Amino acid sequence: MRTDRAEALASILAEGGICADDEKLSELDRAIRQARLFYDFRIAAKLDKYQSAAFAELISQNPDKVLSHLPDSGDWPILAQLLYDVPLNDISIDGRIEEPITTLLVDLCEVYFQLKGTRKLGGNGPHYRFTKACMEYLNLADTMPNADTLRKSVGSAFKRRNRNSIAA
Repeated sequence: MRTDRAEALASILAEGGICADDEKLSELDRAIRQARLFYDFRIAAKLDKYQSAAFAELISQNPDKVLSHLPDSGDWPILAQLLYDVPLNDISIDGRIEEPITTLLVDLCEVYFQLKGTRKLGGNGPHYRFTKACMEYLNLADTMPNADTLRKSVGSAFKRRNRNSIAA
């Protein structure tokens, strides 16, 4: 018998056209908790360009280690200051800072891609329904963009990330 949380996660997978098994439920649960904690940190810390780039770099290197340092929100101001000590090497901090909500949507999109085995954004289909269900689960439904806006903002964010990773 599944718990309410497992049922909610299974429902999210179903919205995305993904068959729910124990492994996918576990991965979705971990990924959603991680994405939400990273989002909450970005919102609370109000990161500047350097801090935002440093935080993204640390996450790209070892998201689990970064996650292990975020459980106590009382330490977040200290962690935000420590981001200035992260070497950015060839990473450009020119341009704008990605909004925390856009980063969260991209993180959820990455989860969808991983679980679905596709890299297709699509329009108002399973990717949108999956992301919308995740945002509802996270109590962030009021920040969920419409299907076209999601596709455009996430697509643009992926292009920016790829451009930055190519430059690095």
